[in-house]
Amino acid sequence: MHELKGVMDCLGYSKNRIFDSSKVNDVGFTMMNPLVCSLGGGALCSTMLNVGMNPTLLRNVEHPRFNSSRVPVYAVNSPAGTTVQDFVHFFQIIESGRFAKFDYDDKPTCYPGVKTNMAIYGKKRPPEYDLDNVRVRLIAFHSKDDTFAGPDGVALLYPKVKHLVFDNGWYSIEKSKFLHLDYLWAMDAIELVYMNVLNHMRKVDRLEDGAIRDLDELFSMYQTNGTKNTI
Repeated sequence: MHELKGVMDCLGYSKNRIFDSSKVNDVGFTMMNPLVCSLGGGALCSTMLNVGMNPTLLRNVEHPRFNSSRVPVYAVNSPAGTTVQDFVHFFQIIESGRFAKFDYDDKPTCYPGVKTNMAIYGKKRPPEYDLDNVRVRLIAFHSKDDTFAGPDGVALLYPKVKHLVFDNGWYSIEKSKFLHLDYLWAMDAIELVYMNVLNHMRKVDRLEDGAIRDLDELFSMYQTNGTKNTI
């Protein structure tokens, strides 16, 4: 959690400045681009737009797994939308260091008197999520350079999750500079992540014949794409 707090401090994050308390209880869908682009005085989005217009700006960046020609697509679609309450909840978790439910008494970001922790949870402090209730088989991927889900964060989560299937669920990506969005964007994500997931799905799940055929087709597709070094 301290890594995430450091990132927010560097971006000039201020919960009171960014979030309008009148919108916190609005469950409607909100695009996050305006909020994110306000961080760091707009420097983050300006950089993304400049790279989008001229991807060669990344040629000196030591990130060989990144396909710079895709930056315009990423810039248009990221970050995705969510509710304002989800965004506030995320920062509550960062600041408190607790994987807990939404804090309705967190002022001034919440409506005073409309909802309270006591009314919702029967206690003044929001309860932590009970991860014993997560009963699906899981693999926990992490990499040492991932600021948002690094080894320290995984270590906090690890003892609370009971249904981990690979080497007790601890799967470390040893490649250097494998970052948080590389799980989606990296050209070698197929080799480092997707193929491992598919292999373990084949090992641990007892599937019906039809499902097995579907999985084999998906497995074959990723093998083909992997040889072409594409996402």
